[in-house]
Amino acid sequence: MFTRVDPAQKSDKYFLRQRWDESPAVSQQTDAMKGSTIRDALEDFYTREVEIPATLSEIRKAKLDQILPGLVARIQRNTSRVRCLEPIYVGSVAEELNTRQGSDLNIILPLSVVGTVTPVPAAHQPGMYELRLPRLFNIKEVNEDRWVGWRGDRDCLSPVLANKMFRKFITKWHEVRQHTGTVVEPKTAGKTSPVRVVTTLSEAEIDPQDKILSIELIPGIAIGRKSSGDRRLFVAKDFNLATDPCCDLLWTIVTYENERTLLSKVNKADDGCRLRALKILKALRCKDETLAQLTTYQMKHALLHLCDEQVDQTHWQRRKLEQCFVEILRKLAEFVAQKELPHFFVEKVNLMEGIPERTLAKLESRFKVLSRREKELGRLLNK
Repeated sequence: MFTRVDPAQKSDKYFLRQRWDESPAVSQQTDAMKGSTIRDALEDFYTREVEIPATLSEIRKAKLDQILPGLVARIQRNTSRVRCLEPIYVGSVAEELNTRQGSDLNIILPLSVVGTVTPVPAAHQPGMYELRLPRLFNIKEVNEDRWVGWRGDRDCLSPVLANKMFRKFITKWHEVRQHTGTVVEPKTAGKTSPVRVVTTLSEAEIDPQDKILSIELIPGIAIGRKSSGDRRLFVAKDFNLATDPCCDLLWTIVTYENERTLLSKVNKADDGCRLRALKILKALRCKDETLAQLTTYQMKHALLHLCDEQVDQTHWQRRKLEQCFVEILRKLAEFVAQKELPHFFVEKVNLMEGIPERTLAKLESRFKVLSRREKELGRLLNK
């Protein structure tokens, strides 16, 4: 288990309320790749593989505008006694980290809570919680229970049942609306896999690899007020893909909104250089089987830690694209070597946990090679 940084030295509330990435600090200089050759290769790769053409962006937006209003409304005003609040758009699309190849949109729909829902941390599973509902004491309360269909064992809100309820609502929407080229993906509505709707863009001018739009609809519970900075968001999704039946009552705490706030500050601090580098690295996962062993979420948190360690804005304003890219590679190599990548916000969560030793060794070697050898990086960028 990694050592947690003293909260007095690093507080997420400080970063959210202050001007993060604009504080004076002594920044380390790197011996990153020099010259314009690799920079040109990175820029060319960004244009070819990452940058979304205006036409494609407009077509995607038009398709989402056609589908989402009715889909979200069907879930919000469903046939159960539980309504849903306004959607929270998260993930790569919401953070403008989506790349040209494929488009995934994650939508969290918080359930409307009347009364008290109590989060109880799971023992030995950091970041996971049971959400306890008020107990029912007599037959009248049972008959009037608004959580019928959502309540699991031990009076806990069940993520499995929540996903199944969402699938029922979404299937009904699909039957009524019958959008052309749109399907509710089968085998999606369990603990680890919320309901996923997939739609195809039919315009002839679109490259086949850009035709798919995937929308994941995730039940959530929001506790606390966003305005006061103490809101916690729990989702009916297990990112660890646990198979233990005891985990079927556990919800995952997520910090997408805080991550988006910090990434926005990063983007303003260096005119988008680091996020461009991160997008390139995300797209390279499709070109390299070793890089594909890491998730884009792990890459994003490595960048957040890197920005946290070097908060001098002028340092990053002097950086070129190739220097930002190499610094992210080196930071990832450092975390892989330590076998620990702490979640930026949630204590005791190691994002490297569960990755086999052999895979970690291959990742460390690959990151070091790409950060030191221009020819190998150039070869991968031109692949």
